[in-house]
Amino acid sequence: MGTNPQLAEQIGRDAGVRVVTGLYTHSVSDPKGEAPTYIAMIEYNTRAIVEALR
Repeated sequence: MGTNPQLAEQIGRDAGVRVVTGLYTHSVSDPKGEAPTYIAMIEYNTRAIVEALR
């Protein structure tokens, strides 16, 4: 996970928009993590974004 969630959340509040934090942005997780491969990372991020939009 490559971003500062507090900074992203503050910018979201200031802009009046919803922010999805906790996405994988720079690398995959460790081999036993939630997103150990590139495809798993894309799937994880997609699920997180879709869930936030509900």
